[in-house]
Amino acid sequence: WWYGMTLSRYAGRGADPRAVEELMTRLGCDSDALVAGFHGHVFHSVEPETSWPWYAEHPELLREALADTCSATRALEILRGFPRVPVELLPAVADVAVGSSKVNRPLAQAVLRRHPRVRDLAEQGLTDRRAEIRASAAAWVGSLGERTSVPALEAALRKERKGVVRAALLLAMRECGGDAGEFLSPGVLGAEAAEGLKRRTPASLARFDLDALPEVHWKDGAGVDPRIIRWWVVLANGLNEPDGRGIIGLYLSLLEPSDADALADHVVRAWAAPTRPGPATAKGLLAFAVRMDGAGLVELVRSCMRAGPRLRVRLDALLHVLHAHGSPEALQVLLDAAQRHTMASIRGTAAALVRRTAEERGWSPEELADRTIPTAGFDDDGLLRLSYGRREFVGRLTPEFTIALTDADG
Repeated sequence: WWYGMTLSRYAGRGADPRAVEELMTRLGCDSDALVAGFHGHVFHSVEPETSWPWYAEHPELLREALADTCSATRALEILRGFPRVPVELLPAVADVAVGSSKVNRPLAQAVLRRHPRVRDLAEQGLTDRRAEIRASAAAWVGSLGERTSVPALEAALRKERKGVVRAALLLAMRECGGDAGEFLSPGVLGAEAAEGLKRRTPASLARFDLDALPEVHWKDGAGVDPRIIRWWVVLANGLNEPDGRGIIGLYLSLLEPSDADALADHVVRAWAAPTRPGPATAKGLLAFAVRMDGAGLVELVRSCMRAGPRLRVRLDALLHVLHAHGSPEALQVLLDAAQRHTMASIRGTAAALVRRTAEERGWSPEELADRTIPTAGFDDDGLLRLSYGRREFVGRLTPEFTIALTDADG
């Protein structure tokens, strides 16, 4: 046994565990003891692309690993090497795919993406008795983006009463190409808000004045019931996700654009105010920042950067907001933070978000940098348009890199 284990370790990460197991068996090792002892070495020390054939012969070991949050991550990495997930492991992987772990959930969904029954597995979670599972399942269904999932989402929406889950279902409807119009009417949203506001205001919003929110209108000009806007704030706080490209962005798109911008600015500045929700609380309100003016958002983030390490948690959340906002001004600040911020943790977070932005848009890092160079107000046609009362001037960049201004007569 000692000789076999020593040999397997010296063989390195590239050794086929099946060959080592066969050798150890020939050396007279007890088969049960062999598998139990060899598993730990293979699990942690052998690369997944090499170890998966051995685990195909011992799937029960992966089933045990999937039951623990810590070991499930490695088990899922190994499963990604399988041509197809073994039938006996499907329920365990599906459970992780809608589970509470933000690390393991996307890994499990990636493992199942190529499975022919992936849509069925995702939709099964929509009827789970636990709200958090239903919300996770909705997000999974949405990520698949299959229009054939629309009927299941509609059925779930008609039964769902939990605001957080309804938000996930509505977002999934949009991602699957469904028409969520009947679920986004003022009447439906008003009823949802009335139900959601029956519960006590969360402690994290104790210092946020819900009655001071600006008056807003729907796109058709009709006024919006103030309770709806208050509920959106409470809902965003409960979702606790600063990326506003989700349900909050969808809700804001229903408003008259200038009103949506004003509401977003109000909520985010209220969050940032020293006397309002603290730096480590209510970060979900930052989802509204997706509709802020790029220059205003950048000014807010830079002020937090100047405040120093004491606002570390707040700044980390704002970096995710810059990524979600995606404007050239926002991305420029994100690049600056990745390259020059004094805190290593902030540089690391910003660099990861820069890479994610480049991947999402199909850009190389160099192309991303090119696209975030400040434009000094010049439009895409290379002209700078300036209004001065009733007069208007047009600026053009000269070969000497100065700006030549002309009036309406040239």
